[in-house]
Amino acid sequence: PPARRRVYGRGVGAVLAIRAMAAAGTDGIRLVIVEDGFRSFREVVRLRLDSHVLTWAFQYPVAYGFFSDDEGTDAALPAMAGLPLLALHGEVNETIPPDAGRQLFAAWPHPDKTWWTVPAGGHLSAGNSTRYIWQEQILARLQTLFPEPLPPRGYTLPNDNE
Repeated sequence: PPARRRVYGRGVGAVLAIRAMAAAGTDGIRLVIVEDGFRSFREVVRLRLDSHVLTWAFQYPVAYGFFSDDEGTDAALPAMAGLPLLALHGEVNETIPPDAGRQLFAAWPHPDKTWWTVPAGGHLSAGNSTRYIWQEQILARLQTLFPEPLPPRGYTLPNDNE
């Protein structure tokens, strides 16, 4: 049967997941879901400093003087060419500004990509248990890729060691 794997990364974990997929390969992965992800650590720092009058003047010296993009996603993005993307980002995320997420979305190399803004959502709010609507929409998107029925609630996967 075709592989049904999907990858869900949140915040910095999204960057780590993208880099791990690029290093290990993407065979069998059918969808990448990124919540509050970003492309560049440097740009996140710059955008955060840009958001306040007291730090605005320091945004470029600090971001470019103290942070590197060596650990960002740019080098890993070409390996994502065969993977669709579902990107979610909190509208009022003060930890990772939405513009940082939009940069990752714009750079994603696969044409099948979807951007969802979580209204009034902060950092990692789409996966938060208080936002069931987003979880339902994520499940609906998964059902379009994986039309097989989902296991019933409470189902436990068999243990490979048994």
